[in-house]
Amino acid sequence: PTPVSFGTAVVTSSQANVRGGPGTTFPVVATTRQGTSLQVTASNQGQTWWQVCCIDDQTGWISQTVARFQGDPATVPVVGPLMPDDLNASWELRWECHGSGCKQEECLGESAASALRVVDDRWLEVTRNSAWPDGCGEAEDWLTMVDRYSGRERQSSASATLFNIWEGANPGTATRSVDLLDRQLTVWCTDTRTQEVEQQDGWTVLYEGQACYDTKAGVLALMQYVKRWLFSGTVNGQTFDKQYFGDYEVYQQVLTDTNAPLSAQ
Repeated sequence: PTPVSFGTAVVTSSQANVRGGPGTTFPVVATTRQGTSLQVTASNQGQTWWQVCCIDDQTGWISQTVARFQGDPATVPVVGPLMPDDLNASWELRWECHGSGCKQEECLGESAASALRVVDDRWLEVTRNSAWPDGCGEAEDWLTMVDRYSGRERQSSASATLFNIWEGANPGTATRSVDLLDRQLTVWCTDTRTQEVEQQDGWTVLYEGQACYDTKAGVLALMQYVKRWLFSGTVNGQTFDKQYFGDYEVYQQVLTDTNAPLSAQ
């Protein structure tokens, strides 16, 4: 539904940018020309930026330096960041191993994320780690940035590309409901995704899985992928081209707690 309008912002500059948040560090989502009237749905604290509707069916932000507000500013609601400054979340982890080389069949772990600091108007610096209390897996640590207003994780060439942890608000049309955290969350689920990672000695790791995200905050709710090994090369005169020999692992991740705003709240 179209948000309620509390006035209009009339563009006064020859050309003005509409951004994804109230600041010049946010990406440009559209440009407008002088004289264009945009419906104002909210403002930031101090009313230096107006939230406007609608740009490609989405809201955006325009600076008061390039637009003149028409209406009663006292009626305009103030909108803060989507994500809290002390953002945190936790997940249960489950790993299975199927094959002759498995030292154990199942392992349980946990993962936790928490904000370290507010970098600027746009970014939260967030750390995330995984631990396996029984010592059956390797402890890991990640450092990432999360957009305070969109809830989306900053992309990095060094980060995994199969799934994000923070997909951003309204990641897609809701596809199912799941019972989590003593409530029913509305989630959007990805199609099945695959990724190949080349390793040494002719081996390739194939990842294949699906993830589901809460539709309000875009935080990862459920995820599962299967990891297989493929071999290319010649052994004892027999040539293989990404041959799969049957061994595989299953990795699952389920949301157990977060202070991010969820669809059921």
